[in-house]
Amino acid sequence: MATLKRPLEDDISESPTKKLRFEDLKSNLDALLAVATEHHEEARLTAVDSAYDLEESWKDSEDKKNATATELETLEGKRDVCAQYISDMKSSSAFKMLQNVSKTEVNGIEKLTQDHQKLKDSMEKLESLCSDLETQIQTCAARLEKETKVAEDLKKKHEEAEEKAQEIAGLNETD
Repeated sequence: MATLKRPLEDDISESPTKKLRFEDLKSNLDALLAVATEHHEEARLTAVDSAYDLEESWKDSEDKKNATATELETLEGKRDVCAQYISDMKSSSAFKMLQNVSKTEVNGIEKLTQDHQKLKDSMEKLESLCSDLETQIQTCAARLEKETKVAEDLKKKHEEAEEKAQEIAGLNETD
């Protein structure tokens, strides 16, 4: 009886079909690794760009916040000077004398009466200026509070973006 045996030259490990599959897989895997490396670099660059953009936005918001803080200090200084001048004026003897002019009915003090009226008008304007400064201070303080919050939020987002960029860059490291 004749047995059917494979010829010796048809070795399974050397078969063209097996070799072809290995070469295809090797080629596909090499291409996949190359593409993955490119994707990693793209992701890293995107993360770094995002972190940079957030850092710039954060710095801009810090500059804006600092400018507003300086403006607030200036307004408070002007208000304090104005309030101090009002206080000094009201405690002066000339001011008190002119205030007393309005309470008297003595004849012959028309010039003092006019001076009193001018003082009264000027003091009203000064008090109005001081009140306007107070309103500006409140508006500026509210704006500063908002700008501080924005700067803090951007700083936090920047730090998170930096961590993400570091994490993505670290994916390429081997132990």
